[in-house]
Amino acid sequence: MDYTNRGLLLNKSQFKKSFLNPISKNRDQDVISQFGKITAPFILRRMKTDKSIISDLPAKIIQDVHVPLSLEQGVLYQKTLDEAMLLVKEFDNTESKSTFKRLGLILKMILTCKQICNHPAQWLKNDRRDVELSSELSQTVERLETIFKVGDKVLILNSLER
Repeated sequence: MDYTNRGLLLNKSQFKKSFLNPISKNRDQDVISQFGKITAPFILRRMKTDKSIISDLPAKIIQDVHVPLSLEQGVLYQKTLDEAMLLVKEFDNTESKSTFKRLGLILKMILTCKQICNHPAQWLKNDRRDVELSSELSQTVERLETIFKVGDKVLILNSLER
């Protein structure tokens, strides 16, 4: 905020004294209201509690859909996992036992596996973007077609929680 609107929220020490401490420690409603008025023009968010939009919001439906990997995804995933585990084992057998480098290898493996799960083209960096190559994308497109046929609207959140 200070970069684009220098001084709007005072300097760091004044901000702590005028806003941060009264709000976080004392829950001072007057200061919360004042802070809200200052920052409101910069917050582009609709709240569910806003009475003017509550009628626009449909009932919330949560559907967890577990989709197996496509054949190509499964082959790439297993190959990547096997190669990465070999690299980690080789690394563990070297004299350099840098935890940072080992964690870097593991992080790279996780990122690669996630890309393969999204769509093989994301990891392979090729132009084969067929829907059928990704089970998750195929399932999503199928569900969206059904939703759009009946004229409904949808918001999709992809969660990694297991």
